[in-house]
Amino acid sequence: MTSLTGMCAGTPQVIVPGAEMLAGAARALAEYGAALTLPTGDDTPEALGRACRRMLADDARAGAPRPCVKRSRPCPRPPPPSGCWRT
Repeated sequence: MTSLTGMCAGTPQVIVPGAEMLAGAARALAEYGAALTLPTGDDTPEALGRACRRMLADDARAGAPRPCVKRSRPCPRPPPPSGCWRT
């Protein structure tokens, strides 16, 4: 899932940028309040679990992406995820 897909869906995000070119977008989402970022390499199950619990326990952060859903409706949608995401 991309950050854009998550924002269009109104989903709070936990992001491990993994590449310097993605760090700016991750920082912007975190500053907006719609994401938490973890340093690259700190993507252990325990760290990700703590970050997810922290994100979901904070009503303001968990709800931050919701206004983006309405604003993004007129925009073209990202392509659907690859077949590996289908259930």
